[in-house]
Amino acid sequence: MNQPLAESNQSPKEHVAVLCRAGEQYLAGGQYVEAQRLLRQAEAQAWRQRDRIALTRIYLSLTEASRLLRQQACEGVIVVCTQDDGMVRRRMTRELLGRRAGTILFGGRTVDRLVWKMLKRVQYAVPKRGCAWEALLLLRRGQRWRVLSPADPTFAAGLPVRWVQNLSDQGVGNPGHADEIALPPAGLYPPGSTGAKLAGESLLAAHELLALKWQARHSVRASRWVEMEWLRRAMRIDPACEPVLMRLLALAGG
Repeated sequence: MNQPLAESNQSPKEHVAVLCRAGEQYLAGGQYVEAQRLLRQAEAQAWRQRDRIALTRIYLSLTEASRLLRQQACEGVIVVCTQDDGMVRRRMTRELLGRRAGTILFGGRTVDRLVWKMLKRVQYAVPKRGCAWEALLLLRRGQRWRVLSPADPTFAAGLPVRWVQNLSDQGVGNPGHADEIALPPAGLYPPGSTGAKLAGESLLAAHELLALKWQARHSVRASRWVEMEWLRRAMRIDPACEPVLMRLLALAGG
């Protein structure tokens, strides 16, 4: 399928429709990275046009593409890197990029320049290679660790981590409280391994919890478009967040 291009005789609304149809076709064909890319282009243009009808259609497909990519990333290899050593971080990043799907968590005392460099390397590689890769942050304060979204990289915005040392424990996936994220120790966990299953289940929940926590900290009671703009920012943290999607659809269709 060729990438849709704007023709000189296409109106902006027609071009949005072309992008949306192409994105939906890629979604139906299982090419979720390309579907997400095109639907994001369509959403940006429809947003500039304040086209609520188009946004309603786009958000449904865009969220589904993002949800399926998230599922693949959480079912792939899981890389947990808690060392500040640059060589270790680079090696762990290469391990992720050698697979078709997976999630990497970069940890340490600070989110330094090298961490951002590794994050961008993963993010830029996704559309080029069409792989389901995602990256999150781990930040330490004393003995406490929190998992963070790169879109909101502050300790206060994160979720507490419970490190599970004994992966044979049948109850490892049961959190101590609702927003606690259970993770295996630092290491590489192949798909299907006990550590990957534990981390994958935890990370599926973590993405949505991070978006909802951001939304709770930045609640807005204002006009329709102002609230929708804040919800779009929440979707930068979790583009597959169903509660955010439902509110966006309610506003766009209201």
